[in-house]
Amino acid sequence: MVRAGEEYEHKGVKLLIREAAAQFDAAGHRQYMISYVLVDGTYTSPIAHLWARSDEDFRNKVEETIDYYLSIARSILLGGETKKA
Repeated sequence: MVRAGEEYEHKGVKLLIREAAAQFDAAGHRQYMISYVLVDGTYTSPIAHLWARSDEDFRNKVEETIDYYLSIARSILLGGETKKA
């Protein structure tokens, strides 16, 4: 179970959980709406959200989220340099 205050790191970027709210989908499966921020060096992202089912490995969601962030980091940092070359 994912909880507020947890911290994950992947490729030098931290994902900090701000809130995790359990919900049920139409089929009755438990899933979580997770509010998080990414911390990459001195950059901290605005709060964002992702959905994760309770029966999946949350670590995979963290890695997918951070990998996507890294793929677009230069454009969202307004042309600034990231620590990843």
